[in-house]
Amino acid sequence: MRGKSLFSEIGGEQISEILSQYGEISPEWLLLGKGEMLRNTTTANNQANDDKVSRLITILQDTLAEKDKQIDQLLKIINRISSNTNNKQI
Repeated sequence: MRGKSLFSEIGGEQISEILSQYGEISPEWLLLGKGEMLRNTTTANNQANDDKVSRLITILQDTLAEKDKQIDQLLKIINRISSNTNNKQI
């Protein structure tokens, strides 16, 4: 495969475009001619699953942080109500 003209080599931009358009093609095979032409689909699937799990963990951490804030606010309200009730009994 050649670049812009018949005698030029393919450049990084073209290689990047090929790899982004055809994600199943192994970069090692494309660049070096070594290994299998197609990526190991298990590896690609594992990476996709890892990305999904990481996003889910981030969402859950954010949700827990928000719930912690809500709990703190509710505890303050409970303490205020409890203080008011104790003051009225005296």
